[in-house]
Amino acid sequence: MNNCHQDRRVLDKEVLFEAMRCLNDSDYEIRSKGLVGLREQSKNSELARGKLRELIYDSDGCMRILAAEALSITQSHPSDAIPVLEAALEVGREMDITAEIEP
Repeated sequence: MNNCHQDRRVLDKEVLFEAMRCLNDSDYEIRSKGLVGLREQSKNSELARGKLRELIYDSDGCMRILAAEALSITQSHPSDAIPVLEAALEVGREMDITAEIEP
């Protein structure tokens, strides 16, 4: 394995570790940064996709929606992610806030 590829794998692991650490914080802004880190790693990391799947069941509704959106990028765990996205759209329709995003 060449050094560039090896350096990339180390960097990916560091990003993943930092994302996991951020998710344990009580502050929403820090947790959301962790979720973004997981999303960035989710294309190449089953661990990141698994953690995103867990976040679909988080107590914070925003984290659930963001996790489902992140999983949709990689088309992972659709049976978990799709109901969350459908529920978010339904709430948006009921609140009449989806008119600008729906055809």
